[in-house]
Amino acid sequence: MSVRLTRWSAKMKTGHKEIDEQHMGLFKMLDDFMAEILKNRGDKKVEKLFYFLGKYTKEHFYFEEEYYRGKNYPKLAEHIKDHEEFTKSLRQLRVDSFKVCSEKNMRKLNEMLGEWLRGHILNGDMDASRWIEENPS
Repeated sequence: MSVRLTRWSAKMKTGHKEIDEQHMGLFKMLDDFMAEILKNRGDKKVEKLFYFLGKYTKEHFYFEEEYYRGKNYPKLAEHIKDHEEFTKSLRQLRVDSFKVCSEKNMRKLNEMLGEWLRGHILNGDMDASRWIEENPS
């Protein structure tokens, strides 16, 4: 059985090729992760997921923040705060997930990550994209 809890859609395109590719890569990683969990091969995948997410938060968030900084995006501080809150939540999820690595907990983790990402992209990133388009440098 194939289950996709995280979904990328074209309405999440920011118009910035590299940011969009990074977002799509993250959704693919979450989909692959869930497929492994459903095949009962999740323990090593959980470790891999958190490694990837840790690396992603550092690299992608830095890239995105620097891009928005260069465009003088006025809500950058708010956007950075969202990234920091996600990173903090991710650290706690890592601790909680390793306490009990059940399919139910992994589904919950996948759903939470997918919801946060969809919300952040559709709200924060799209707001920044609209602002940048309306205020070219």
